[in-house]
Amino acid sequence: MALDPLEQIDLSDLPDYDADDEYRALLRALRRQQGFGLLFVRCSPEQGRKLIEKLQQDLPQKHCERLTLTESLPGGDFFGRAAEFLAEHSADVVFVEGLRHSLLEYEDIKRASGWSEAEILNYSWRDIPLILRNLNQQRDAFRNQLSTCFVFLVSPFLVKYLARRAPDFFDWRSGVFEFKDSREDITRSLETDRFEDYDRILQLMPEERRWQMIRIRDLLEQNNISSEQHSQLFFDLGRLQHAENAYEDAIASYDCAVDIQPDKHVAWNNRGNALFNLGRYEEAITSYDRAVDIKPDDHKA
Repeated sequence: MALDPLEQIDLSDLPDYDADDEYRALLRALRRQQGFGLLFVRCSPEQGRKLIEKLQQDLPQKHCERLTLTESLPGGDFFGRAAEFLAEHSADVVFVEGLRHSLLEYEDIKRASGWSEAEILNYSWRDIPLILRNLNQQRDAFRNQLSTCFVFLVSPFLVKYLARRAPDFFDWRSGVFEFKDSREDITRSLETDRFEDYDRILQLMPEERRWQMIRIRDLLEQNNISSEQHSQLFFDLGRLQHAENAYEDAIASYDCAVDIQPDKHVAWNNRGNALFNLGRYEEAITSYDRAVDIKPDDHKA
């Protein structure tokens, strides 16, 4: 499977740090900032909520507000939404959450629409998500009309999206800060957010499935999870892709799962199902055989 260009963006030049050092650096940046500014914070939604509460306490000299987006913006007009918000809430700092809603309706849409692999990999101005086009085109208006520091709290995947697809806007950033979940937070997330029942995955709205896929991609970048958790994440990603009828992608994810855990019979079985849906029956039989070899009473296989 061809690599997603978004996954090839190298953010490895970001410095090493621990959470306390990163928080102090973010706090210093916000204290120094006067007027318009752009900061990006890579974090999970839960980490973002905690950060906002702590920063509001530690910045008594700044008037801080939260702009939480709960759905996609009409026409992708974030500038209009921000201007409207600031007309009602005068603020030195605006924490922006929920940018993902305006991107999820676009994520994976090309493959779902039957685009060829070449078209999927060809990122032209024509197919840029509306909100990113708006951010690029309105960059000067942000600086000239909105004298506020915007702090975008986004997942690592969405930081890559912004860097690749809204470079004019992203290049004005004052900094990118990262807050990783602890091993305990990741384990708790894996335990509470898993979909044991495949029917529950099928019942999810497409946007929620795509968000779950992005969440898994972010977790896979963590270096503090076990190999077993890596395998489970690839398996869960495969099931979500399977539900989207993205069978080639699902097979690639199941392959990653069994590369890590060769005895994961459910991944072999699901791999067989994806191959069956593609009409690749001999390969499907081979996958089912592997599942049965590992677990002879796997009645599904």
